[in-house]
Amino acid sequence: MRFKVVMAISAVLLLAACSSKPADTGNANTSGTTPPASTATVPQGPAAGSIEEFTTVVGDRIFFGFDRYDLTAEAQAQLQKIGAWLKTYPQYRCVR
Repeated sequence: MRFKVVMAISAVLLLAACSSKPADTGNANTSGTTPPASTATVPQGPAAGSIEEFTTVVGDRIFFGFDRYDLTAEAQAQLQKIGAWLKTYPQYRCVR
């Protein structure tokens, strides 16, 4: 019985240690007025022609079926997207 109580308390303490509070961004508006609009534009998404764009927008993986050598229609479409991106940015190349 004592072992179960100790394990339950340990589990609660472990879960409590993992909790976190949201980060304070410093943008709290306590005056009730609308803050002025920013004139600076923030870039959205990865830069064109970057590796980040390739992995997030195009996708960097093609999956084969289990114990198969042929590609599904979805995998073929993904391969076409990768090929088009590589033609657009010839400074990159595939290495096996």
